Amino acid sequence: MKPDCIVSFHDANLIADAIVNAERFLDHLGIAHETVILPDTVAVIGLGRLASAVRDRLQPHALDRETYLDRSQRQLWSHIAKVHSPTIHAEIERLNSDNSKLIEETECMRKASQDAQSHLAAIISSTTWRASAPIRAVVDRIKRRFAR
Repeated sequence: MKPDCIVSFHDANLIADAIVNAERFLDHLGIAHETVILPDTVAVIGLGRLASAVRDRLQPHALDRETYLDRSQRQLWSHIAKVHSPTIHAEIERLNSDNSKLIEETECMRKASQDAQSHLAAIISSTTWRASAPIRAVVDRIKRRFAR
C-alpha cells in the first residue's frame, strides 16, 4: 500500500472496532489519516496527503461518527447474543435440571443418614447390645492379638 492512498470498507458496521483500532495504530505510527463513515455501511480512510481530500470531499455526506459506532457495536452485540441465546438457555436449563437432581440426591442421603443414626441408636440402646458387650470386648482382644 502506498503512503498516500484511500482505503474503503463495505459492511463497516461489522468491523467498526477494527477500523477504530486501525486508526489508533495509524496515530501511533504518526501517519496522517482521516476516516468518514458514509451511508450504506461504507467507511473510507484517507492516508497521507489524501486524508484532506477524504475530509473535504466526503465529510459533507458522512454520518455522525460516534452515533454510528455506538449503534454498530450495539447491533453486533445484539446479534451475537441472539445467535448464542438458545445455547445459553439450553445450558441454563441443563444446569437447573442437574441442580434439581443434586438436591433430590442430597435429600435422599440426608434421610438415609437419619435412618442409619436412628437404627444405630436403637441398636446401642437395646438390651441385646448391652448384654453382648462383654463378649464383644473379648472378641476385640482376640482380633488384636491375631493382628500382631
